[in-house]
This record gives sequence, C-alpha cells and structure tokens, in this order.
Amino acid sequence: MTAVYREQWIFWAATNVFSIYLWWGESLQIQGKYLIYLINSIVGWYQWSKAAKQNTDLPN
Repeated sequence: MTAVYREQWIFWAATNVFSIYLWWGESLQIQGKYLIYLINSIVGWYQWSKAAKQNTDLPN
C-alpha cells in the first residue's frame, strides 16, 4: 500500500458515524451498511496499530 496512514481509519470511522446519524430513521438497511463499515474501520485501525507496533519492535 502506498501513502496509507493509521489516522485514515479514524477519519473513516468518523465518516461512518456521521452517515449513520444522517440516515437515522430513514433506512434501516443503509444504517446497517454503515454500521458494518464502522466496525470494519475500527477493526482496521486496531490491526494497523498492532502491526505498526510489531514493526517498531523488530531489531535493526
């Protein structure tokens, strides 16, 4: 991956929270979709953080 940063996962999580709020009471299916995206972005941020920590712990 090129030019990918851990902070981008936080941006997408915030975007998904906003989208859930935006569709509140309108469409349960779309809310569910954005909820799945939110979970995916949280898991992605966690895995990215874990991998970054493991990479910094490697000896040079």
